[in-house]
Amino acid sequence: MIKLAVFDLDGTLCDYGKGVLAEDIALLKQIAAAGVKIAICSGKPVFYLCGFCRQLGLEDVILIGENGGSMQFGIALPPTKFYTLSIPQETKKRIAFFESAVKKAVPGIWCQPNEIEFSPFPQTPEEFAAIENIIAAHPEQLTGITLIRHPDCFDFIPEDIHKGNALKSLAKELALSPDEMLAVGNAENDYPMFDFCGTAIGINMKDESKVNHNFPNLTTALTYIKNELI
Repeated sequence: MIKLAVFDLDGTLCDYGKGVLAEDIALLKQIAAAGVKIAICSGKPVFYLCGFCRQLGLEDVILIGENGGSMQFGIALPPTKFYTLSIPQETKKRIAFFESAVKKAVPGIWCQPNEIEFSPFPQTPEEFAAIENIIAAHPEQLTGITLIRHPDCFDFIPEDIHKGNALKSLAKELALSPDEMLAVGNAENDYPMFDFCGTAIGINMKDESKVNHNFPNLTTALTYIKNELI
């Protein structure tokens, strides 16, 4: 029986920069009312997810930010239960190197206000190219870092921090087995949580081999979860 459903945010719960559809919010609440704990696991910071969940009307939710680097129970700020993973000093220095280099090459670039990883958001093809040139010129600085290129940004992430490890820690805390957990996502940074959870559901996944089921949109995925898995 599924006891925890974990959702990626951008490209999964909603399109990039947009909100969740009303019919999907209703389905999420029905799934929660059936006794399934809801978690959101995203590259966005936890405080961003707090505001997002307030708009959804979800309060008893687990928030996992920065691709697994931080975790919070509930949407209150300040949180009553919160974890931030520690990372090696050398990895911090290498991430700081890329942050300095990117900000020098692309003055005024907006960077996500993270605690652990570095996520710059280039606005033009030239800015994307400038960051890619920095990466290509300094491969040695990527030691200990996982680099993910998204449609709208780059994520420089400490290599031991990923969604799978976050869910492994959460499963231990909640005394859940992987078979009692399902993950829903759409991108490469969701692969680790697909690998850990007993059920993996994709939203327009290009590589369907990574998931048990692949759906064209969130509504059909949530309907399947509600009708077939709980």
